[in-house]
Amino acid sequence: MESVPFRKVDPSAVDWFDPNTGDPQVWYYQLPNGEFEFYSRPGFHPFTKDPLKPVTKNLYQTWLSRMKQRAELEAAQKAELAAAEAAQASEKAAADAAREAQRLEFYAEPQSIHAGEKAMLRWNTGATSVRIQAVGSGELGTFAREGTHEIMPTSDTSYELTATGPAGEKTARITVTVLPTPPPTITTSVNPQRIRLGEDCRIAWSATNATNVRFEGGGDYAPSSSATVKPSHVGPVRYVLNPELRKG
Repeated sequence: MESVPFRKVDPSAVDWFDPNTGDPQVWYYQLPNGEFEFYSRPGFHPFTKDPLKPVTKNLYQTWLSRMKQRAELEAAQKAELAAAEAAQASEKAAADAAREAQRLEFYAEPQSIHAGEKAMLRWNTGATSVRIQAVGSGELGTFAREGTHEIMPTSDTSYELTATGPAGEKTARITVTVLPTPPPTITTSVNPQRIRLGEDCRIAWSATNATNVRFEGGGDYAPSSSATVKPSHVGPVRYVLNPELRKG
């Protein structure tokens, strides 16, 4: 026994009794709270200096019973914790589903346009189906719970979305404002700006809010284009370019 170092041992990891003689191979000390500490050889408790006692068959059965009770208690606590977590997860899922069913986003991009321009209706809902109508003009159709739809109103128009789902029906309305088409503008350049009689030059332009540019004496051109001209006389020569207004 003297060859065994004195140390604290895990009672579940050692043999309590000699398999041949049945003599105890573990010594113990009972703490004031009723718990046990186990040691590898006889001696004294490291702190209280009280003598250690050899384990007995009754003590072994007592320890086994305590371990069983402790394991059962831990299993019950784990089961209770798992049930509480499952209930909490279920409540959260129900709350998330309720929030999702209530979700309704509906807007236009952009919400103000000029006559002849297009806008995009966008929506994102928790519904199972979506119906959209132009108020006073008729229904646009039935759509999925999330999507887009291109529109080109000619005047201020309100759009109403009705979402149908687990939460019942919910509606949302937006208005797209149609502004007057701004007047066309044009910028021009001449290259080169000074030439000799008989030479030609190029006039380039870029017009906005126009369907075409009418070159006086030269026909119609695209809003952004250019033309080559050859002046017929010496001195300043005037060319007129008229951008034609885009119709709404």
